[in-house]
Amino acid sequence: MLVKSAIAFNTGLLVFLCTKALYFSSWTEAFARVEGGLATLVLFVSILVFSLLLYSRGCRRTLFLRGTKLSILFLLCGVGFGWAGLAEKNRSSSVVLKQTNVVWVGVVEGMPLEFDDVVVFSFRVLADDSRFSVGARALKVRWGAPPVAVLPGQKWVLPLHVVPNRSIEHSGAGFVRSGVLDPVLVSQDWSYHSFRMELRERILQSVGGNLGKDQGRAVPVLLALVLGDRSLLTDKHWQLFSDTGTSHLIAISGLHIGLIFGLVYFAVLYGLIFCQLQIPTVQNQVTASICAVLVAWLYGALAGYSIPTQRACVMVSAVVLLRYMYPTTKKWAALFISATFVLLFEPFAILRASFWLSFFAVILILLVLDGRVFPFGKLLSWGRVQAGLFIGLLPLSAHYFGKVVLIGVLANVVAIPLVGWVVVPLSLLYSLLVLCGELTGGVTLLLYAALEGVMYVFFALLTELQSWGGALFFASPSIKYTFAALVGAVILCLPSAFPGRWLGVLLILPLLLDEPHKSESSTIDIVGLDQRIVIVELESDLLLIVPADRSSGRVNYLVRQYFRDQGISNRLKEPIFGVYRQWISDDYAVMRVKIRNNGWRRREAVSIEGIAACSMLEYSIEDVVISPGTQAGGRCYLTLRGGWGRALLLAPGDIDEQLAFIASYEVLPEIGYLDTLFIEGRQRLSGALLNHVSPHSIEFLIENNGSESLLHSLESVKVRNIVLN
Repeated sequence: MLVKSAIAFNTGLLVFLCTKALYFSSWTEAFARVEGGLATLVLFVSILVFSLLLYSRGCRRTLFLRGTKLSILFLLCGVGFGWAGLAEKNRSSSVVLKQTNVVWVGVVEGMPLEFDDVVVFSFRVLADDSRFSVGARALKVRWGAPPVAVLPGQKWVLPLHVVPNRSIEHSGAGFVRSGVLDPVLVSQDWSYHSFRMELRERILQSVGGNLGKDQGRAVPVLLALVLGDRSLLTDKHWQLFSDTGTSHLIAISGLHIGLIFGLVYFAVLYGLIFCQLQIPTVQNQVTASICAVLVAWLYGALAGYSIPTQRACVMVSAVVLLRYMYPTTKKWAALFISATFVLLFEPFAILRASFWLSFFAVILILLVLDGRVFPFGKLLSWGRVQAGLFIGLLPLSAHYFGKVVLIGVLANVVAIPLVGWVVVPLSLLYSLLVLCGELTGGVTLLLYAALEGVMYVFFALLTELQSWGGALFFASPSIKYTFAALVGAVILCLPSAFPGRWLGVLLILPLLLDEPHKSESSTIDIVGLDQRIVIVELESDLLLIVPADRSSGRVNYLVRQYFRDQGISNRLKEPIFGVYRQWISDDYAVMRVKIRNNGWRRREAVSIEGIAACSMLEYSIEDVVISPGTQAGGRCYLTLRGGWGRALLLAPGDIDEQLAFIASYEVLPEIGYLDTLFIEGRQRLSGALLNHVSPHSIEFLIENNGSESLLHSLESVKVRNIVLN
């Protein structure tokens, strides 16, 4: 009954999420605002009424079912549905729907992270101008070169430019504005994050004082594994982890919590046995489990209690609780109930990739180890587990990350024990000694030297495996092929006695063989949400066209996302924004990225060069021609011609500048009309401009606050099929 109750609760939660997704046609729209509340309420009340009817005596006499249990299940299904609806309403009431400038009072939460001269931190709003609910989820705020150190627990009055984002954890993104109002530090309170910040500073001081300015290869990984601070990990580090399939080792989640739990459990258990100690009326196993759970939660607190860390701690606690309250509960039942505990604390966890990856990984491990006897002991079972995880997680990796690392099995066979049983304990012990101060100076130095040696072996191994290559890239795989591959992966992981088990390969093949159709001519696309860039994909190159007001970090992020979606491996030797910054003085930065095709699912971005398009008469590559022009005010506009037709990138300026542009702009006779007008900036468009260029569609490269007024003005425009995005 316990398992059935968990399934009923989860079913109700899933029904709600599916209802919202179908109603809005997309997850982003579904969780961006609250609508359809009446339909949600009616369905929820209907489930409750049906449950009460089933529970009534008359209904039990009519139905040939055990009405009491069935009504309880329906009631729990309704509770799950209502719980998800309540969580969605709470989040939607606090989400940022459009970008705006505000002055808000809030508290710095968590541990601020510094990237170059920019500090990134969570900012929970305490009071506002009635456009944002008090006590809402925190904003993710970026502050360039703050005048004082940003610390946990500080209460600030900040002038912010807030924009929407897709994060489930944050209500939106904020940027501290300069030159408007000076930020005011109101007060500072102590929090446990202050302890984390102090420990971070002590670790950096200890390393800097003992080893000079070079902090070594161990410090970035040490901070990531102990405090969840990954600010010192460079792009080179992330590329190494990504190419070897070991990125999950740096994110504190179920693997690390499980390893810490196991280490503490066996240490306490065998310590009690060796010392012949036992608490009266309490078994040593129970004592060891309680100690292990407490240490797991303490480790989660030290790491900052990120969402994956919270989920792992809840899951471990639920399994231990079930193990001693219901000794006969099967492992599959414990898995379902653990998922229920997780969703009870955070219903939106079901939308996260980490939720499905972690629970599906546990399912695969249980399938691989269930009913199998390995003649060569634990070594062979460990290898089989890693092989099963590779096969089983292949569809999810292709779907979420667009990449499957073939050498990931070999890398994880060695890296997981090395990190879990050596690096993590040494890092925690080193941090404990740092807290003790100078009393343990010599031991601390020796321990850090040992940690450096282990990390040298770790990185040398990963670097060697990285040189082997062997990654497959997937460009937006079909959901139906992903689901079929998941079913096939589960079938392959079943015991060998299962009939037709190897037929699961046939269900995985469509995902591997489904490659997107490559157009013979160039294609044009825009990337981003509120601030977008234009990307032209050629046969063997990409053209990136970026308005000058885009931040370099934003450009780098958007292009990396585009690479992932298109199944392109990033092998550029310099950051994209490094080249972008060369032409920041132009109105548009144009960059050419060379794409090399290395065979089946092996496309790589290998080089990048900047093009001063506004300084040239004309630039052509393959079937694309870029022609610059100058409008009133000295701003540059670009005309693009390619296989898709003709497009214009324009910053329209005010009405006088638009009229001056009309006087100097001529429509090319061989084209006759404009396919797409890309608008940069927030200026209003005149009907005269639209009538003159006669675009088939309009794309805004930045959110236009006057788009509603533009919709009303289009009635006087002779072009009737304009699509506003």
